[in-house]
Amino acid sequence: MGDIYLYILFFLFGLAILDLVVGVSNDAVNFLNSAIGSKVAPLRTILIVASIGVLLGSSFSSGMMEIAQKGIFNPGLLTFEEIMVIFMAVIITDVILLDVFNTLGLPTSTTVSLVFELLGAALCVAILKTYGDTGALAGVSSYLNWSSATKIVSGIFLSVAIAFTVGNLVQLIVRFFFTFRFEERLPKIGGVFGGVAISAIVYFLLIKGLKGASFVSPDQYKWVATHTLEIVFGLFVVFGLLTQFLMKKYNINPLKTIVLAGTFSLAMAFAGNDLVNFIGVSVSGYQAMMIWRGSGLGASELLMTDMQESLQAPWFLLTGAGVIMVITLWTSSKSRKVSETEVNLARQGEGDERFQANAVSRGIVGAVLSLERTINAAMPERLKSRISHRFVKEEIFFGMPLHDQPSFDLVRASVNLMVASILIAVATSFKLPLSTTYVTFMVAMGTSLADRAWGRESAVYRVAGVINVILGWFVTAIVAFASAMLMATAIFYGGFFAIVGLVALALFLIISSNRRFKKQQKAIEEENLLLSTVETEWNELVNELRKKSSDTLDAMRRSYSIALRELSMENKPMLERMRKESRKIMNQTEKQRSKMVKFTRKLNKSELASGKMYLLLFDTLNKSAERLNVLNNVAFEHVNNYHDPLTEAQRNQLRDLEKVYAAFLKKVIKAVESKSYEDLPLLKQERDAIMSRISKLMDEQLQFTHDKKGSSRNAMLVFELYLATVDLAEYSFKVLELFHDFLAKEKRIQLATDANKESVLKGDR
Repeated sequence: MGDIYLYILFFLFGLAILDLVVGVSNDAVNFLNSAIGSKVAPLRTILIVASIGVLLGSSFSSGMMEIAQKGIFNPGLLTFEEIMVIFMAVIITDVILLDVFNTLGLPTSTTVSLVFELLGAALCVAILKTYGDTGALAGVSSYLNWSSATKIVSGIFLSVAIAFTVGNLVQLIVRFFFTFRFEERLPKIGGVFGGVAISAIVYFLLIKGLKGASFVSPDQYKWVATHTLEIVFGLFVVFGLLTQFLMKKYNINPLKTIVLAGTFSLAMAFAGNDLVNFIGVSVSGYQAMMIWRGSGLGASELLMTDMQESLQAPWFLLTGAGVIMVITLWTSSKSRKVSETEVNLARQGEGDERFQANAVSRGIVGAVLSLERTINAAMPERLKSRISHRFVKEEIFFGMPLHDQPSFDLVRASVNLMVASILIAVATSFKLPLSTTYVTFMVAMGTSLADRAWGRESAVYRVAGVINVILGWFVTAIVAFASAMLMATAIFYGGFFAIVGLVALALFLIISSNRRFKKQQKAIEEENLLLSTVETEWNELVNELRKKSSDTLDAMRRSYSIALRELSMENKPMLERMRKESRKIMNQTEKQRSKMVKFTRKLNKSELASGKMYLLLFDTLNKSAERLNVLNNVAFEHVNNYHDPLTEAQRNQLRDLEKVYAAFLKKVIKAVESKSYEDLPLLKQERDAIMSRISKLMDEQLQFTHDKKGSSRNAMLVFELYLATVDLAEYSFKVLELFHDFLAKEKRIQLATDANKESVLKGDR
């Protein structure tokens, strides 16, 4: 039996490593986003600063481990066997749940996950144990530490309101003094702001955080607590003078110092507060194992009363966890995707909106605009003018390449980090596991609102994004609770074999999601390639346009051919697959078309006419993809609803039409790729021949329908297929014409330019 629990402990720590990887991938957004969004330094520098903070902060986590040990349930009422069931259910659920959110690119709370997983698993075990022993459920509530759990949960959700409010108010005050022309104000108030910000960060993190540090004795902490006021004042004076000196003497921007110091401090606070979320149950499992081994009792006999005492986590486990977290910071691509979500919602300027507007976001924005109009009407003009003047946005990034522009400035980044690190450090010092995700996200949203980053062009989309993220947090709690209960039930009855099966399932799901994620990222990179090539060579861009067009046309050719062939055989699974593929093609072309404004802004003035070509090209491809999507939809729905199959004559006609159209499209693709337009007249004749052929087929079908042969749904299907093919032939040929016309225009411009140069040279001679 002892060997089985050694294997279980091995699983606990193996999954803890995975949990660290998937957890840090999600939570790195909390301390990296302000530095990344403001582009305060190269990414490598930001990661080095954050890594040092994580390593140091991991040694502060010892006290926080009690949350997993006894914060949610009463271990004294459970046996060693039952506690290990809870820990295994929690760690398996956590790994799967966090990886799902990472793949979706949504920030979620690892603290909420842990708390509700512990609640779900402990409640499940308590119900199964009590009912099994007594046949009733009386006394189940005594197994859970309700007062502690309520305090933790209420603290987590209360932090949302506090973080948003504090972030908004502090940013309003700071922006009022700095304005958006902060470089002009730095010489006057930079030293004071630097002294306040850095001393606050150092005080709350290094002094309040000392309470949980594994290397600080009670006497040392008592001395620090006794001399708090003197230390705080000393820090303010030292850092204020140092900031002013460095700014005057070496022209060092104090805001950059604050952002990097804040990144370090928030990374440190994250490690101190959130490490329990990843290794807490595994460390508690290790401690429970040591207690059980020393007892001499059976796993189902020993009540874990010793776990009600405060147990110190081994230093080597904390250090090892810190190292794994740092490695994940440098290597995780999923953390970049989660970061993009928060930076995108907080950015100052315009850009691609990831979330779609909904009725709730429209209602909120409408109500806020109405309230704003009411306040403006009641406010004196002089006061309104003075306040508005302080919040006038300047073109602070004017002339800077688009990919180098920060999402927001250093003032907002400084406030984000200062406020979030203080709130998290305070909670850590009181052993309150508030959600670092909730705090940092809501602080960032509060400062965005104060900076008026959510203008009329983007407000409904940003608010919709915030609503989606917050709803995701509630979903996290519900799913974590229910999933942990299911896992605990399976392990309670299935024992070690259930554990092996669930661990295998978790590994399979993570491997599968990573494969899908890599494919998605590759597709995104290909979509963004066009915009990145604009900043290199124009010829390269045209080549990329050709490649994108030919690839899209070829994908549509394949989907069209398969759909018509499989419709004849009523192959529903393949038709469903083609329907999804055509929808994907349509979404990709729509995304490219929507980036026309961004594309145009990156062109030189001499290339502005190319913006029109870009718009027409992707508009044509998008219309073609939409028509293909309609074709695939009607084909699938016809078979899915078990309507009459095609007649033999219809199958033969569609088979021949598919071959003719596919051959035509291959020639179009070849002409686009080879830049050869000599066959343009012949291809136009082929297009017209296809249309003429379809016209005759439609006449035959109309006669067939008039004679009341065949069903009406069968007739509508065939008509839709014919009409879609006409449009597809027209749009695909138009793509070729666009490239031909564009090349001809480019040649005329080049000839005119050469002629002007020659005339100038002749005049000089």
